[in-house]
Amino acid sequence: MSLAHITAPKIIHKFIAKLSDINLRELLKSGFVSFVFKMSGILASYLLMLLITRKYGAHTAGIFALFITFLNICTVLGRLGIETTLLRFIAEYSSQNKNALIADIYVKALKIIIPVSVFISVLLYFLSPYIAKNLFHKTYLSTYFQIVSFIILPMVIIFINSESLRALKKIKEYAFLQDLAIPLFSVFLLAIFLFFSRGKYMPFAAYAVSISMVFFLSVFLWLKKLNVTRVLPEVGMKYTTLFTISLPILISNSLCLFMGWTDKILLGAFKTESDVGIYNVAFRLSMLASIPLFAFNSIAAPKFAQFYGNGDIASLAKLARQVTKLIFWVTTPILIMFFVFPSFFLKIFGEEFRAGKNALIMMTVGQMVNIMSGPVAYILNMTGKQKIFRNIMFLVAIVNITLNVLLIPKYGINGTAFSNMVSVVLLNILLFIAVRYYYKFSTFSIINVFNIKRGA
Repeated sequence: MSLAHITAPKIIHKFIAKLSDINLRELLKSGFVSFVFKMSGILASYLLMLLITRKYGAHTAGIFALFITFLNICTVLGRLGIETTLLRFIAEYSSQNKNALIADIYVKALKIIIPVSVFISVLLYFLSPYIAKNLFHKTYLSTYFQIVSFIILPMVIIFINSESLRALKKIKEYAFLQDLAIPLFSVFLLAIFLFFSRGKYMPFAAYAVSISMVFFLSVFLWLKKLNVTRVLPEVGMKYTTLFTISLPILISNSLCLFMGWTDKILLGAFKTESDVGIYNVAFRLSMLASIPLFAFNSIAAPKFAQFYGNGDIASLAKLARQVTKLIFWVTTPILIMFFVFPSFFLKIFGEEFRAGKNALIMMTVGQMVNIMSGPVAYILNMTGKQKIFRNIMFLVAIVNITLNVLLIPKYGINGTAFSNMVSVVLLNILLFIAVRYYYKFSTFSIINVFNIKRGA
């Protein structure tokens, strides 16, 4: 009892002292909100996957994974990296109260991405039979890819609007649109649809309708925050400058997408849809460890842009280390559970999914390195080093694709997981080194994470 009385005030005092840091206080408050939405979104995603696997099996789960893969590929191409550019500059303009510039860059972004997204949609619609037949050798996949073509533009606009809200520090709106709304609506819609029919297209229809609903919601939320009709055409960033900044980000995002999704495409090409379904569940489980990383990054990214714009690298470094420390301690218990009980978590989705045990363990190793490196990718993208990030991504993507092509035919799911692990580890090590080289600080250190006093 006496020991508690002695130590408790010290702990409370130390905690309050840390909260006197306004950036840390904002990070914890907004980070918690983002974390809750992301966890809820993940839960909704797993409920959706559980519905699909229980009602339709691993085969349909694999088709659904390919469906999401193509949607993500087309969405990344349609966004052209502009959503990250908006995040950076709207955050900077907002801190300077330059609302006209915010409206100007947003409208210019729409004028670029809408025709590009429509073009991609039309192209995918007519190429779907060719892709299904020649890439996957399964002509029945054509209809699923054609469904994707109708929801590319709405999905792109959702990203643009949510990242713009994020730049204005509207974290609740951003997190709901980006993380929770689509899977949540999909679960409810699919549950309703299944009362009337168990047709094979029901999961895909539910997801498509959900995206349409969230699209209209995102437009409403954004227009509430900013009147985009009041734009001075002569004010703001030139289109050429916007392209110069966004295109390296597009390339980086595309390469990042290929690292995350090429494995499923190649696995689907070399193996069966069931293999894709099992691997996708293991992959999604391993990504649970990244939830705190994404949650705290959603708040930290615009602040990185603000600090860099003001030339305050010391505050940028301090915030980056705080983010990394928080991520490390929140995520470690999740990683330990996946290492110790991989079969238990996989069995939740069905007995056949236990085949992904080794894959889950390997990908968890990659996520350990990912969370230890901290928000290194955001630091580079928010501080004008997007070309450096692009170059690193290009190198890692080559390694990833090469390993997948070599290992999947022989080792299947485990070969894919090994490729994923090596790629994630290599990517984060190189990004960590880049941040250290350009800004002379490390996002992760034993001294910082474990509160070790220097010289002690």
